[in-house]
Amino acid sequence: MPSSRRAFLKTFLSGTGCFAAAAAFPFAPSEPARPNGDADVHFPQGVASGDPTPDSILLWTRVQRADAPTEHPLPLVVQVSRRHDFSTVLAERALTVTAASDHTARVFVHDLPSDSVLFYRFLAGDGAAASRRGRTRTAPSPDADRPVRFAYASCQAYEAGYYGVYRTLISEDKEAPPEEKLDFVLHLGDFIYEGLGYGDARSVPPFPSGGQHGEGTPHAKTANDYRHLYRTYLSDPHLQAARARWPFLHVWDDHEFTNDAWQSAATYDSGADSAQSRKVAANRAWFEYIPARLSDHEGDEGGTSHAQDFPPCRGDGRPARCQ
Repeated sequence: MPSSRRAFLKTFLSGTGCFAAAAAFPFAPSEPARPNGDADVHFPQGVASGDPTPDSILLWTRVQRADAPTEHPLPLVVQVSRRHDFSTVLAERALTVTAASDHTARVFVHDLPSDSVLFYRFLAGDGAAASRRGRTRTAPSPDADRPVRFAYASCQAYEAGYYGVYRTLISEDKEAPPEEKLDFVLHLGDFIYEGLGYGDARSVPPFPSGGQHGEGTPHAKTANDYRHLYRTYLSDPHLQAARARWPFLHVWDDHEFTNDAWQSAATYDSGADSAQSRKVAANRAWFEYIPARLSDHEGDEGGTSHAQDFPPCRGDGRPARCQ
């Protein structure tokens, strides 16, 4: 991924106060941990990987207790292997996820072999229950003489359905010869839709906060509302399977925040309401749930910040402070 894009992402999100559990570690041989089938912990949104380079990949998951969400930190172990059965392990590291990041984990693994298919999984605690197995790959070296194959997706409104497209993509890729298999999926944005009513094939449960109502449309207004959307969207088995099969390269569009947004201006109600605090909430949830590289040093953790909503500048002397 070009440095200019990383710099842009870092600049964009550094002012939002996004934070999630993160860890960085090198390629290092080790003995595999042995899962013991702890049924109290599970991985309801699956696993994912993103933004491969020739020697690194970003891995993601979310963990929770089976009985109920917990405010307590949860320990994890992540493993990377060349073999789908993890009979040998290339890299392994323990980490801890917390409620501050909605128990999501972003793990930056580097010093990996280039242009290689790899498998990864997360284990709960000290060799406890395992997540589903993820498949990913590193990018070819810059001087590699081979084409790079990818699919692209966008505008996936959960309520509209259509996630069977991912099932078809996976099926076709499994049948393709090695030289025609996909290297990654480019997601062009609108991974979620911030409001309800963008389709009628299935419904999104009500927002934790109740949401805001503009133009008759309930929409997310808090970080927990946006997290609720990502958790709902990632309940789809076909989307989970696609994220577990390929690394994704993500950009965002307007619906990760609000329809037809410009900077922090929302388009509900009066047509141009300032929503800086809601933009921060949307960015935070995106950072927690989307495995995208934000800097050259992905292991660095961001802090937190607070936003205050100011009205837009109208050029008519009202009011003195504006965005």
